[in-house]
Amino acid sequence: MRRAYRLVVVAAAAVWAAGAGVVWAGAAESDAWRKGLALESPVMDYAGVLGPERQAALVEAIKAGTASNGAQLVVASLPSLKGGEIGDFANKLFEQWQIGEKGKDNGVLLLLALEERQVDIEVGYGFEGALSDALCGRIRDEAIIPHCKEGDYAAALEEGAAALLKVMAGEVFAERKKSNAGLYIFAGFFILFVGLVVWSACKGGGGEGDGSEESLAPVKSPSRATPGRSPVRHAGGGARRGGGFHGHGGRSGGGGARGGW
Repeated sequence: MRRAYRLVVVAAAAVWAAGAGVVWAGAAESDAWRKGLALESPVMDYAGVLGPERQAALVEAIKAGTASNGAQLVVASLPSLKGGEIGDFANKLFEQWQIGEKGKDNGVLLLLALEERQVDIEVGYGFEGALSDALCGRIRDEAIIPHCKEGDYAAALEEGAAALLKVMAGEVFAERKKSNAGLYIFAGFFILFVGLVVWSACKGGGGEGDGSEESLAPVKSPSRATPGRSPVRHAGGGARRGGGFHGHGGRSGGGGARGGW
């Protein structure tokens, strides 16, 4: 019995060690891949989803959107994380690229990983008040992921960057208007139900009225009497630093949002 127990323990340990080895190997490959990524522009399209013209337009949009406040936004796409985890990868990349200004930590990173189908928004300390985790989550869910689900990764980066730039400039990211179709349908059924109840009650009342009229009619002899009618009733029934493109030393605040599609 003890021998069997030992064999089970040894087998479990071997499986755990094998799994841990795979995880470690994946993390090591991912780190090596990340360390080789150099920041040269506000838009680092390693996955090649934008194309030259749209990439150039996005670079200009980011530069124009951050010219007045000195903040830095970096948008990056990767074909894969090479076995890494999106949150850890983005956090380390933010620090590696030093997105934002030192002392102000006013940097943001938008990272898209195609193979893993993951997106991450990393936010520097300086923007944690304006770009809360909840707001970053809304930007991710409303401006980025819908395009990713359609396979339009270029639009995902463009719309995500536009939303982030708006908030970074002090503007409000308006909440998307929700459809009231469900409410209208419910209201329609409710009104119909109430109408049926009222109609049934009125009809039932009319039945009682007929009965009362019959009760005033002359009484016939028992041999010819007809049964009276009874009333009828119805029931109604976060990124870190970047630069010139090089960052100056911004730090990630650990905030932002990440998720898949």
